[in-house]
Amino acid sequence: MRRLAAIAGLTFRAAFRLRVFWAILALLAVVVCVVPAGLRDDGTLVGRLRLLLTYTLGLSQSLLCIATVWLGAEAIAGEVAAGRIDLLATKPLPRWQFWLGKALGVMLLDAVLVAAVGAGVWLQTVRAYDSREAWSTVLTARHAVRAETPDFDAQAVAALAKRGLAGAGVDRATVRESALHDVLSAWQSVPPGQSKEWRFRGIRPGGYGSLSLRFRFRAGGALGAGGAAGVWRFGSQSLEGRYRPDEFEGVAVSDKLVAADGTLTVTFDNRSGETLVFPVGDGPTVLYQVGGFAGNYLRALLLLWLQLAFLAAVGVALGGALSFPVASFAGLAYLAVALHGSLMASRLDALKALGSTHLLLQTGVKAGVWLTLALHRYWPVNDLAHGLALGRVGEALLVVGVVQIGLVAGAGMLLWSSREPAMGVEA
Repeated sequence: MRRLAAIAGLTFRAAFRLRVFWAILALLAVVVCVVPAGLRDDGTLVGRLRLLLTYTLGLSQSLLCIATVWLGAEAIAGEVAAGRIDLLATKPLPRWQFWLGKALGVMLLDAVLVAAVGAGVWLQTVRAYDSREAWSTVLTARHAVRAETPDFDAQAVAALAKRGLAGAGVDRATVRESALHDVLSAWQSVPPGQSKEWRFRGIRPGGYGSLSLRFRFRAGGALGAGGAAGVWRFGSQSLEGRYRPDEFEGVAVSDKLVAADGTLTVTFDNRSGETLVFPVGDGPTVLYQVGGFAGNYLRALLLLWLQLAFLAAVGVALGGALSFPVASFAGLAYLAVALHGSLMASRLDALKALGSTHLLLQTGVKAGVWLTLALHRYWPVNDLAHGLALGRVGEALLVVGVVQIGLVAGAGMLLWSSREPAMGVEA
């Protein structure tokens, strides 16, 4: 344990001798202290606060990701290039301990930097926007309950069977996609003068009082200056108003309207002259408070650090197997691919619809999504900026912190143990 601590401490202190570290540190200071003053918001306090959280944490994390990959690759490859690694042969130190100490040193550095960025952003938000509106909409932790939805795939298949288009000789993928689009359009649309009902289950507001309904819709045509007229009905309560399209809006709901089994039925009457579309992803969502902002903020920082810890393991693994220029390039290339992990995940359903003929391609995309999920599945900034409670922290610790980092660490130790550092070739 003392050997690991000594190597980690040396790696931590060595970073302060690198110019790239000070350059990243200066950029982080600019992002946290200067960038917020130049942001253009929608003129509202909530919009300004959300923009501040999204940009400061998002840009800071991007810089830290680049720095982590760079420093991780340099941790061992730099020692090899400088010839200092030759001293390792004279020490009774197993190769795996040396590798692990280097990785822990980079992770420790990341923890310090994330804490510094977190403290700076906290002062920028909590001190500057200490108001009741901020604490009730953004600086909070609310649970989101989405409305029940039918099985759209089953409805699409049933529609195809009814129309006699499910047989052979038909481009099934194209026809099925068209049928699914029709089913979704019918579910999401509320024509003029008609109503739509959503049912929410599992609402447990506890002792925090009122709930809120958040929604966003699109208009099928031009609306007046006041937006779309409509009435929201929650059992015995109704709320008439005009709402703007393409923007998230919210209305307050009394927790007394929730049934004993946690069910709430919501109805919208469209009194505008245009069809309104409530997308499944952005449709009505019931929000209720389950905690405070401080705990939610700490969970967000933990998830951000977990991403960096994974990248540190990747960087050190590459640096132990390759020369520094190649390792840093490979690490940055992986980072660029990982940023598109969510795009790959969105294409996976389309590939599944093509059937078993594309099984190999599906398997490749699944592997790519899994290898990059540390940087896109558990991204906390968007939910934090909207005051949503961050869940799946335990899942992230298990999947990323244990499984993925463990696999990368095992591969990195194996590659480093089989390498001859003095010659730079495999033993």
